[in-house]
Amino acid sequence: MKFTYEFVTGEIVEIEVDEKWDQILLEIDQRSTRIDRRETRRHQSLNTSMEGSEWLIDAAPSPDETAADLDAKNRLIAKAERILTEKQMKAFRMVCIEKYTEKELAETIGISQQAVHKHVAAAKKKMKKFLK
Repeated sequence: MKFTYEFVTGEIVEIEVDEKWDQILLEIDQRSTRIDRRETRRHQSLNTSMEGSEWLIDAAPSPDETAADLDAKNRLIAKAERILTEKQMKAFRMVCIEKYTEKELAETIGISQQAVHKHVAAAKKKMKKFLK
C-alpha cells in the first residue's frame, strides 16, 4: 500500500508500506476518532456561544476602572454606612455585594433568615430614599 504526504513546502513524498502496517494505522486512526468523539460529547467547546457562561466572568475590578471611580464608590459606601445601622450595613454588604444568601448569612451570624431579610429590606429602602 502507498501513502502520499504533501508538506507545507509543496514537496510530495510517496511511501510504500506493508499490509500489516496498513491495518495498524487504520486501527490507530479509528481509535483516535472514537476518543475525539467522546471528548467532544463530554466537554463544551470554547468556540460555542458564551451566553450564560457566568463562570467566565471575572469578579475583579476592570483595569479600566480609574482611581476616581474607586474613590466615588468608597464615598458612596461611606455615606451608606452613615445612614444605615450597623446590622443593616452588614446584611446589605454581605447579601447584595458579597452575594451571600439570606440563609447563609443567618447561619453565619446566628439569627433567623427572616431577621436578615428585614435588615436587607430596610437597608434597600433607606438606600433608595438616599439615592433619589
